[in-house]
Amino acid sequence: MAIKAKIYLFEGNWTQVKNITSTIMTEGGFKLFESYAGLFEIANEYNSEVILDAQYRPTSREHQMMYVFLPPTLGGYSQLSPLQELVDSYIMLDGKTIKETGTSFDESHPYANRDPRLKATVMYTGNSYTLADGTEVVINCEKGEGKDGYGVGSDCSATGYYIKKYWDNTYRATLYSGLNPILIRYADILLMNAEALAELGELDKTAWDATIKPIRDRAGFTLASALEFPEGASKDKLIEIVRNERRSELALEGHRHKDIIRWRIADNVLNGWCHGLKTNDVVGTDDGYVRVENRTFNANRHYLWPIPQAERDLNGNLEQNPNW
Repeated sequence: MAIKAKIYLFEGNWTQVKNITSTIMTEGGFKLFESYAGLFEIANEYNSEVILDAQYRPTSREHQMMYVFLPPTLGGYSQLSPLQELVDSYIMLDGKTIKETGTSFDESHPYANRDPRLKATVMYTGNSYTLADGTEVVINCEKGEGKDGYGVGSDCSATGYYIKKYWDNTYRATLYSGLNPILIRYADILLMNAEALAELGELDKTAWDATIKPIRDRAGFTLASALEFPEGASKDKLIEIVRNERRSELALEGHRHKDIIRWRIADNVLNGWCHGLKTNDVVGTDDGYVRVENRTFNANRHYLWPIPQAERDLNGNLEQNPNW
């Protein structure tokens, strides 16, 4: 049923998404795991939140996922790096965004008083990985600093950030891990339900308290301004809030690109420069933030993939998608 809900989600069939996710919420037997960070630890696999995951097993069936996102200090090669745009999307502890009027965001202490999920997901300067023996390995990502700093070497992060989510401190030599990556979890069901209700104009306090509030409560928010339903918010504002909540909760779990495509916002967010941490360099930055990649998205073409020519050769009735 969860997969069926995702299909309807992509189609924008909000009534079906609402109905299916509501059934899962009342009859599925799933619930949020008590710890957001702990949700992704090998000791807590097969917990109450997991609906579908990719199955691995220590020593007999393993992956090296950590090799591509850990810093050099831990033997990684950092081929996947979080963007500044992701870091900026995490709200403050009071529920405000970092750019909102009255925000408590302090650019000189950019990670302070932020959504606790940021610390559990992204490795930034001062954050740490916990080894199996309890030792904390603190990472310095600043430009030119230590072994992991931005620009130090080719195996360092291109953005100045590393990934913390899915860190497995039980790994074997060369970062082999048997940790199961989660594909669908109960928080996703709650977020799909909230999104469908927001799109239908039906997201009220009762629905919020059954979806967004428990997700934020589990994340570690305590202030009412972050936990309670935003009374008076317009339909468009509620959709915006739910979309950003989805981005924060499911960050780096493989959902974001599909969400961008189905929301039809790719021509805005996948065009132009994406950025890394602030270095205050004059060259190669925007407002001091490192330029990482200049992306191009053609809205007339890239919302659909091309149909493989081999398939069209088998069926002459198959027409190619526009502009391919």
